[in-house]
Amino acid sequence: MSEVREEVLVISAFVKLDALKWIDQYLSSEVRKKLVLRFRKSDILSGATDYEVVEYANQNGWDIKFDLRLHSKIFIFDQKWFLIGSANTTGSGLSLNRTSNIETVVSGSLDQIDLDKIYSIFDDALSFTPPVLEEMAAELQSSGKESGLGEWQSDLLHLLDVNGQKIIMTKDELLTSPSIYELTQHDKRLLGFNYEEGVDIPICELEEAFRQSKIYKWLLLHLMKKTHSNLYFGELTEMLHSDLAIKDSIRRHEVKNSVINLLKWLTELDVNTMKIDRPNHSQRISLTKYK
Repeated sequence: MSEVREEVLVISAFVKLDALKWIDQYLSSEVRKKLVLRFRKSDILSGATDYEVVEYANQNGWDIKFDLRLHSKIFIFDQKWFLIGSANTTGSGLSLNRTSNIETVVSGSLDQIDLDKIYSIFDDALSFTPPVLEEMAAELQSSGKESGLGEWQSDLLHLLDVNGQKIIMTKDELLTSPSIYELTQHDKRLLGFNYEEGVDIPICELEEAFRQSKIYKWLLLHLMKKTHSNLYFGELTEMLHSDLAIKDSIRRHEVKNSVINLLKWLTELDVNTMKIDRPNHSQRISLTKYK
């Protein structure tokens, strides 16, 4: 750390405040600092990660992001040298505590291809915006230490930094099932299910997979951008057709059917962040939260 001259990138599932402060004491003030951590709700409630890391990072020059899927532990120095292994950015991981973990890391230099792959983790990670931090703080306060561990319920986690963001869809990412009770093999694969033919997928698992799907995030993004947080069926169809990567391979009636499927899924799964009604003979979908 003391030899870094330009930039350090830390990618670590768990991050403790004392460990980040320890790193800071060896970095010069001119060094650009980037950090990606996992930041699951269970990580904070279990004490694996400190919630205060975000405020400290923001106040001390770190460009901090998070990815709920993260399991990597990587340190990149001046976009050239690396440490990769099992050590998280914690007291136990970095052997700062009297009783620490046994960790293994390897070091070496990176070529541009590998560097680009690692930096894509940072580029694809989510930013901490004030509304998201507020939602997280509220959830942590309501959870309490005795309520057990859980994961974030906020749909804001799917869409951070919505300003200027655009989600491009492809035909293969659209829902083809007219109902959650008539799932096509395409949609099962799309949502990550490998159940054998004839085996029912639990509704709770289906809803969670749907909330993580690209089409749901696309819809949530457009609703959040609207002044009144609602869209009519015709608007939604036009937006979806406009956001398709390759329009020549799909006809408008297919886009319309995909929107019909999407609204049917929302109704049958009873997704509590949105509601569907029909004023003036046209279906309307509205946000019920995050207005």
